[in-house]
Amino acid sequence: MSGRDFVGGNRIGLADITLYCCLDFAKGVGQPIPAELKNINAWFQRMDQRPSAQQSLSPGWEQVGMRG
Repeated sequence: MSGRDFVGGNRIGLADITLYCCLDFAKGVGQPIPAELKNINAWFQRMDQRPSAQQSLSPGWEQVGMRG
């Protein structure tokens, strides 16, 4: 992932969407991304800041403690 914005290069793709959903769910059930995986964490933050990621959240996600 070093030097790339997304999994497959510089354009978002299905692999990014799938990995984002999986890692977001894992985080919600107590399995966060290990801190030493700096490139993955940076990628996750980029994905998480996308307007589409924020708009896809269920209205009550904070109350149940899970985004995905």
